[in-house]
Amino acid sequence: MEKRVCEIPDCDNPFYGRGFCSKHYTRWRNNGDPMTVKQIWKSDQETCKLDGCEQKFHAQGYCKTHYSRMYRYGQTDLPAKPKRKYDSPLCNVTLANGEACKNKRSSLGMCAIHYSRFYRNGSPYIEKRQKPNPNVYKTLKAPKGHPNARADGTIFEHRLVMSQHLGRALRDDENVHHINGDRKDNRIENLELWSVSQPAGQRVKDKVEWALELLKLYEPERLK
Repeated sequence: MEKRVCEIPDCDNPFYGRGFCSKHYTRWRNNGDPMTVKQIWKSDQETCKLDGCEQKFHAQGYCKTHYSRMYRYGQTDLPAKPKRKYDSPLCNVTLANGEACKNKRSSLGMCAIHYSRFYRNGSPYIEKRQKPNPNVYKTLKAPKGHPNARADGTIFEHRLVMSQHLGRALRDDENVHHINGDRKDNRIENLELWSVSQPAGQRVKDKVEWALELLKLYEPERLK
């Protein structure tokens, strides 16, 4: 997993909140714009920055009235029919099963649980950020209708590579081994096809029949 960085172009500082690093997040919080370096203090500005408005400065360059409108509606002019910032008093996050979260809304249209995840991890769906695990297999979106696809529509990359090399789907008793032990190295040169099948018993007759079936499957030319 790549390290998440600030979304501001040419800024490589680590992610802090709202898509920004700590520096740009502080600017956004103080000024409403992550690119504004100097904070507007009350001592620097006495009235609202909008032309024709003589009301006392409150925050982010606006008077209390226009600041409240910007916060609620995203514009300084009062809409013809003011709308609520969120249509429902409930959390607006859709759960993994497709149903809406029924918890009471807390902030930014989310319940306390999803807002906490969003604040910490940048997404209401990420419960806890996991460190990259070098021993985890790579997964890809499976080709449509692929027999080796998993239930979530993905497929392990090493199984897909071997399947494409063989020109067929892998059997249930087949698995793919990484020769150098690196589960991220999915070059066909680093992969071996293994079989876990074994004869039903230990009688010579059973072993011979099993050996013949194995040859028919993998090297039928040897039977000629």
